Amino acid sequence: MGFEFRVVFLEAGWYQQNREVIFLVCYQLDSFVKSQLIRGSPLHKSKEIEIWMLDDKKSQFLYDQRIFLRENTLEIEVLVFTASFYRDLALLLNFISQKTSAFLINDDGEIVSLPVLVQN
Repeated sequence: MGFEFRVVFLEAGWYQQNREVIFLVCYQLDSFVKSQLIRGSPLHKSKEIEIWMLDDKKSQFLYDQRIFLRENTLEIEVLVFTASFYRDLALLLNFISQKTSAFLINDDGEIVSLPVLVQN
């Protein structure tokens, strides 16, 4: 069992109207596992799209994180905190914050911010 996060949107309806756009942003992230798009298709307006993210394609895991674009919520499950997790999630959240007001909460309902990843 990993850590779970959820993105809460302050503008009602923005997420539902832009879920397909969010999918396309995720699709462009470096860690997106294109061969493992499990359920749903934004073209068919599925109720749930499950996206796998993997930092090292030689990993023993099938994914390090999963992003669930559910009908009414965006959820993130983290098995392994990797460099790409911090980078790609920051890119995704930055995209969202440029379009609307939203915040990230953990499974305890607390607002969280991602730690800054320091590059050596």
